[in-house]
Amino acid sequence: MVIAERSSTWSEKGKDSLRHLSSLGSTFTSQSKDELEAAYQPGYDKFEYECYQRYPDGWPRVAAFMDGCDSFGIFRRFGQCHSRLLLLRMTNIQDIEKQLLDLDKSDEEGDKAWRLKNRYHKEGFDTKKRELEAKLETELLAYVPLLKNYQYLKSLDQAPEKDHDSLFKWIWANKPLDEGEYDWIYHPEDFISIVAPQQNRIEVLIRRHLNARPKTFLKVYFPPVPQSQLKPGYDYHGDRQQGRNYDIKVVKRGCARHHKAFLLF
Repeated sequence: MVIAERSSTWSEKGKDSLRHLSSLGSTFTSQSKDELEAAYQPGYDKFEYECYQRYPDGWPRVAAFMDGCDSFGIFRRFGQCHSRLLLLRMTNIQDIEKQLLDLDKSDEEGDKAWRLKNRYHKEGFDTKKRELEAKLETELLAYVPLLKNYQYLKSLDQAPEKDHDSLFKWIWANKPLDEGEYDWIYHPEDFISIVAPQQNRIEVLIRRHLNARPKTFLKVYFPPVPQSQLKPGYDYHGDRQQGRNYDIKVVKRGCARHHKAFLLF
């Protein structure tokens, strides 16, 4: 009897759950799409979308502008600086290595060969070798991470010229920083992209069409640009058969929302 009562109880609970789900379904189906959207609207109104113009003029706005588009995620590699520090560290390590080898030979040829076979020195003995080993450790701990960091930076793609040029034009036109504070922008060949550059699909389609159909109607929209008028930082499509360059200006996806006024391709 107890089992029967329990099964009956569970059966009733199951029916109640089904009725509840059924009522929920009828509630949702009875509401129109507009009504549902209106119900969610108070929550949507709380959404915040990133826009560089919300930030104070200066470093905050520059940082927000560069962060707002993958194409502007470009930074200097400081390749020469890395190389210089690596050379200095490498030379320091080389000097310490030579001094240690000289001391090892001196111990081997003298009466201190025991120092080559034991990590411990007797109190009062010369500790120069241990001091050199401590310096060697310090140099290596600085050298290896720097080397790995430089290797990683070298593996990143160089920033496309047009991306750097667009960032330069925005900085030059808006002057968000004081004179001398944006001198880093004047080294285009040292810039790398922290996001792999992706070519716009529309741009790829246009280029393929221009290559496949020399007499295509699209060339009406992309007039030839004389060689003397080619500008650095602009992306031109070259027609090898006719020796012409066509100016293709495409606003990149992902950047158009907040940056389209400044993409001058």
